[in-house]
Amino acid sequence: MSLSSSPFDGRDSAALALQEARHALAKLDTHEAVCAERFNNIKANTLEVKSKVERLEKIMIGTSGALILGMAGVLIKILMLR
Repeated sequence: MSLSSSPFDGRDSAALALQEARHALAKLDTHEAVCAERFNNIKANTLEVKSKVERLEKIMIGTSGALILGMAGVLIKILMLR
């Protein structure tokens, strides 16, 4: 025996389930849009950081080369003075 006394309870619950499903789908669509925006922001920030790291690498390589050449010049001067 059913606890509900109304003959419309079956249709009402189906309509309620459909409404809840539509609400869940709307929330999922919103979530996907927010995540897509976040992903694009993360991707842009990652590319920016990558370019800055590449710039720093070039500076470090150039500085290292200058230091090595400078030290080699100092060593040559010292050796020539002896």
